[in-house]
Amino acid sequence: MHQILKESAEIDVALLDSIVSTVYQASANSNMRAIQEAQDVLSELKRMENSWKQVDQILEKSECPTTHFFALQMLDEVITTKWNQFSADDRLSMKKFLWNYILAMASQSDPAKSKQLKPTLNKANCVLVHVLKYEWPEDWPDFMEDLFKPLKDPNMQSGLFENTFGICKLLSEEVFNYDGATMTSRQATRKKEALLKEYALIINVGVAALKACNNVRVAHSALQMLEKYLNWIPSEKVHESEIIEILGGKYLSVVVTRNQTIKCFTEIASQEARTNIEKQSMAHMYRGIMSYFTSQYSLDTDFNEHYTRGTSEEADFLYNVAFFLISIFQYNLPVLEENIEESSCGHLYLSQFTKVKNKELFKACNEYWLIFCSELCSNELFIQQKTLGNTTRQDPDPRADAYSKVLCEVRQTLALNMAKPEEIIIVEDEQGEFQKEYMTDVETIDLYQTMRQTLVLLTHLDVQNMEEILTASLKKQSRAVEEEFSSAGAVTFNWSEMNTLCWAIGSISGSMTESDERSFFIMVIRELLEMCERARGKENKAVIASNIMYVVGQYPRFLRSHYRFLKTVENKLTEFMHETFPGVQDMAVDTFLKLARKCGSVLTEVEVEDDSLHPAYIYTYLDSLDEVLAVLTRPLTYVLYEALGIIVCQSIAENQDTGIISQLFELIDEKWSHIAHCLGETPTLIGDQEFLQELLYTLKCMTHAGRGLGPGFVHYMHRQLDSILVMYTTINEAFQQEAYQNTQVERPNQHTIKQFRSVKKEILKTLGEVFSGTNNPEGISIQILPYVFNTILPDYGQAQENFRDAQVLILLTLIVEKVRSNIKDSVEAICEYAIYPTLRMISRNMQDFPDLRSNIFKLMRALTRNCFGPFLRCAETSPLIVDGVLWATKHSASEISSAGVDILFDFLRQVMHSQLAECFYIAYFITIFTEIFAALTDTLHTADFIGHVRIITLLMQIAGTAKQIAADQDPSMKSLEYLHRFLQGTLANAYPNLNAVQIEQFSSSICALGVSLSEMLTLMRDFIIESKEWGPKEAKMLPSCAPTSAWAELPNTEELAATSTGKNKVRADKLSILPGFVLDKHETSYSRIQHDA
Repeated sequence: MHQILKESAEIDVALLDSIVSTVYQASANSNMRAIQEAQDVLSELKRMENSWKQVDQILEKSECPTTHFFALQMLDEVITTKWNQFSADDRLSMKKFLWNYILAMASQSDPAKSKQLKPTLNKANCVLVHVLKYEWPEDWPDFMEDLFKPLKDPNMQSGLFENTFGICKLLSEEVFNYDGATMTSRQATRKKEALLKEYALIINVGVAALKACNNVRVAHSALQMLEKYLNWIPSEKVHESEIIEILGGKYLSVVVTRNQTIKCFTEIASQEARTNIEKQSMAHMYRGIMSYFTSQYSLDTDFNEHYTRGTSEEADFLYNVAFFLISIFQYNLPVLEENIEESSCGHLYLSQFTKVKNKELFKACNEYWLIFCSELCSNELFIQQKTLGNTTRQDPDPRADAYSKVLCEVRQTLALNMAKPEEIIIVEDEQGEFQKEYMTDVETIDLYQTMRQTLVLLTHLDVQNMEEILTASLKKQSRAVEEEFSSAGAVTFNWSEMNTLCWAIGSISGSMTESDERSFFIMVIRELLEMCERARGKENKAVIASNIMYVVGQYPRFLRSHYRFLKTVENKLTEFMHETFPGVQDMAVDTFLKLARKCGSVLTEVEVEDDSLHPAYIYTYLDSLDEVLAVLTRPLTYVLYEALGIIVCQSIAENQDTGIISQLFELIDEKWSHIAHCLGETPTLIGDQEFLQELLYTLKCMTHAGRGLGPGFVHYMHRQLDSILVMYTTINEAFQQEAYQNTQVERPNQHTIKQFRSVKKEILKTLGEVFSGTNNPEGISIQILPYVFNTILPDYGQAQENFRDAQVLILLTLIVEKVRSNIKDSVEAICEYAIYPTLRMISRNMQDFPDLRSNIFKLMRALTRNCFGPFLRCAETSPLIVDGVLWATKHSASEISSAGVDILFDFLRQVMHSQLAECFYIAYFITIFTEIFAALTDTLHTADFIGHVRIITLLMQIAGTAKQIAADQDPSMKSLEYLHRFLQGTLANAYPNLNAVQIEQFSSSICALGVSLSEMLTLMRDFIIESKEWGPKEAKMLPSCAPTSAWAELPNTEELAATSTGKNKVRADKLSILPGFVLDKHETSYSRIQHDA
């Protein structure tokens, strides 16, 4: 096998076939050792310097398609790295051989053989496109003529037509999907200019082939090629040509070509028609497509049935037509609305497509409906009327009225397919307790947000119709429940429709006037309560009850205006908290928390009933709190305390009564005093499992109550701080002693260690809530902060590495962000006890201590942004800070790398305005520049490319103004000139494949004053590509070409995206004043007991 690696004039093709077959045709029973050996031989063969010279022999003599593919891989690799190193004769011979090889394979007359060779031919086409990257148009100006010349032969095989169009398609993708990864900006610009000159030839050949073609495969290849060119060819050229007529007249009605035809039409529709000719042509195109489609499908067609049960071709056709409609409506709706009936017809079909069970299609339709409804609602008069509380249009809008049937269909569809709101789920924490967390399914949350805003706008457009739809749907559900539970059979009712309908009802909260909302809400609750009465079984009742609680929680305006109803709801929730059926307690506590956030202020008001005053609801509730806590699980107790803390916080704000804080913490204080007393009486209790569990439970209750209480928690902590810090010290001493004893025994007690760590962490969380809620950072920095630091900082710094807790770093970060410059006297202690020890730990490798690694850089970022002066002085005295940040920028984890880049950028930007700037630059500038440049050009390190380039750009700006940036810099030399020479020397040593001219050109460009971030990004991308290549040509070293006028007229994708984003933002800002449009941040669903489909 290894004989093939010997240098010789001819390669043993038969042996190569055998080796390739061993690797690529292996089975489950193959010898793995032989496969690995064969793989190693092939890899070594690729690395041999002259192995590429054997490719022609391999392709000529081998009968194995897999070997052909392998040989083409060898050729591809050498082309992408060493093409410019070859002599002109070698390049010419390789081009000729590759071109003749492609022609021979594409001209294959045997269909079976042609199908077998298709993957190899596709690979050869890719290799040819890579050659074109270097040769066309400068050294192969006649390529397009050479490409199309064989097509003039009347005896030519159809496969050559297919392959020619395939090469054109690949070329368009390579050039116009340019991402800066395979071509430099100069190469991409020249290729785009060349294609712009040749596109007429390409299109004419494609159109001619489509006109004369009777071969389906050739037609399909031509259509695929056209699709890739239609998205960048100037729109007027398309509409002036025969393309639209040929596509619509010959290929749209043919089943085997209609899908690719619709894709071509979609590309045309995605460009905005500007001239009269374009507008007329666009309307004609839309009319023709809709004429064909309506002849095949009527409006009452069940498109979901056709999509799911029809052929794959039909499913693709429906999918593609839907995206065509979305594209043409999004970019050319004003043109189509000149005939409003035709436009309305298309929208009606799109409303039917929205019902199709396809995730991507449903999402795209929803995004369009949001845009469409936003345009209908963006009328200034409409917005003014709605914000003043008018529910009907005083001046009917003809445009909105023309789409009334469409909007009604969309309301119906969205209401019955509403996405799930942000959801609370139950997870188990490291102590084995179940905790609530918010769902992190970003895609579902985004879909809900889109649908919610669309439904709100649809409600504003016609409140009465929305009410009728939701009411009818709810009554239909009610009848279904009645029929289901009136029979004696098993319950088979599908609750998913009930859930989605209630989510839709909840989503339009605030979009009606108070009077409309009141009548609608009362109707909804009445229907749901009746359903709950009819349902049999606790499980089914619980599902309906959860929906009732969700809807109730979504209408805070009604609850705030109807105190008695709110009080009834709260009492019902308390009743549900005593319910033992799984999930009911969770739902009740979660809704209680939601109402505390939205209606808490109402629950703090003194109640007036029968001309007599009664205490506010919160006081009554706290009096009986022990009865509620007795039936709740511990995780639910924490949530309830947080809710009560929120209400108490609002009570303090309303009544200035801090006495209620003592009432809130009464039970917690009793437990805390009991724990402290028992520990004082019996110190050995510190190691008891039950004692530690009770201590942890009490601390968690305190933490959650403090989280809700906010600023009031500082008031409480003034009298409790000493005992908490004493407990922290006591637990820490016991922890250290237990840890030492565990090292002396064969089977250490890890559970006790875990308990100690949990208690310490919870104390730190409790202290964090104190600082998080404060509105007096200066006062807390004097009264509380010194005591906290004196306790936790020495403990962290002196602890064993394995026992350092990331929660300390989280607490320090929070303190720095809240107290800000008031912490300046403690920065040195934070660095000494927390930052330096942690950086020494994590910098040994990139795997250990992930929690510490993540949080130490958050702390350093907080110090950089909030207390920079003292932090800079620490960095000046210790290289650990700068070295640690540079280590982070090169980290393999993107989170750490991005954090390091952010810190370094902020750090450098603030250094520029510091008196210590020059000393810092002399000490660190060259080191920072070298490390960042090395990370940027390391192909294995791809995280945050733009962030690294931002730093390089900033360093160039610094070098342009700083007097000195290195200790060995001549005082008479400017810093930018020094950096220019340093960079030249560094690059010459690091990249022997680059010549002096290239290095000089790049160094001069990067060190030029005034280089913007976008220009620097282009320079760095080009350099990274060129640094992988050997033997650069003179053409590569020419200055960047200015785009031609034709190219300049083409819309830039990023500019279009930015324009679109800007328009959407302006529209969203305008609509944000509409009632109900902005999402309530507390809007969540609790679906623990909701049955999903």
